[in-house]
Amino acid sequence: MKRRFGELLSVLEEYNLGACVKFLLEHNAAQALPYHGLAHCFQVAYTSYLIWTEGYSAKLGPCPKYLLIAALFHDFNHSGGFHVDDNRNVDAAIDGAYKFLLEDNCETTGALGDKAMVFEYTVLELIRATKYPLEPVSESKAKSAFPHFMICVDILCDADMMRHTNALMLGDVIGIKNELFKRTPWPEYMQATIEFLQGINYRTAPAKLHGGKRLEEIIDNLKRFGKLTNTL
Repeated sequence: MKRRFGELLSVLEEYNLGACVKFLLEHNAAQALPYHGLAHCFQVAYTSYLIWTEGYSAKLGPCPKYLLIAALFHDFNHSGGFHVDDNRNVDAAIDGAYKFLLEDNCETTGALGDKAMVFEYTVLELIRATKYPLEPVSESKAKSAFPHFMICVDILCDADMMRHTNALMLGDVIGIKNELFKRTPWPEYMQATIEFLQGINYRTAPAKLHGGKRLEEIIDNLKRFGKLTNTL
């Protein structure tokens, strides 16, 4: 699953997400974070689109717009480690998405009635499903109103975790260290990172195919890096 800027732009254009991206550029205080920044949100949105297209579009049709909006906002105003409890980060993301949906003048505005209000609720519920550690999704309006909601939950969570299998994994390791584990010694942090990666279980077939086969290589390379630098 190669991620190219031009292809991302094509998706944003296809789904008329220019206003959404502008809102993120103007209001997302976390956009420059080394890991949970705006680049990560773009990556998760595009990966969500790729997973849906490869694994579900033939049977279920085009990727739902609410999935892409949730992906773009899932780490909005992330604290970058200031809040240890991820509930605070998720609440900030939900608040940002809600403000955008209220201000936006397209099909997503609640002023258009019950259907649009359920759309908004679905976006917010999808964002809530990304809280770490991941938990089962309880019954909700979104789960009952949108037949593909649980598929979107699996896709969004997989897309979020697939960040760990990109070609620049070392940069991500350093980014997470600087955000969330500044005071943790490198040997302890490296061991925790490897254990985290070993515990990833993708839910969707495309993620298992493209992300799963990369995990062992990534873990082996991190062990080599730890041995080289005497940090493992």
